Amino acid sequence: MSETLNDLLENFANNIRVGRSIKRLSQRELAVLAGVSSQTIGNLEQQKTMPTLKVVAHVADALSRPPIEMLQQFNLFGERVGEPPLVECVEASLAAEAATG
Repeated sequence: MSETLNDLLENFANNIRVGRSIKRLSQRELAVLAGVSSQTIGNLEQQKTMPTLKVVAHVADALSRPPIEMLQQFNLFGERVGEPPLVECVEASLAAEAATG
């Protein structure tokens, strides 16, 4: 199953909402933890903006999740669905960004 960029954005939005729900965080509280504005969190949840890898990493960290999991689709049992073809590229980009600061 191939995932498009829109699918990855939808996964990210869904995972932010689920993560906030699990941690019982408001958009504002998550924004503070991630170092972004609450408007950014709202836009990400509504898929109105394209996140940078840095934002993906900060939001994931604030939700105590690996960044790559934020882009993946999960079923109702918390099991990963499919394997996005961009996963390896994103993992490599995140690792390179972390290494350079």
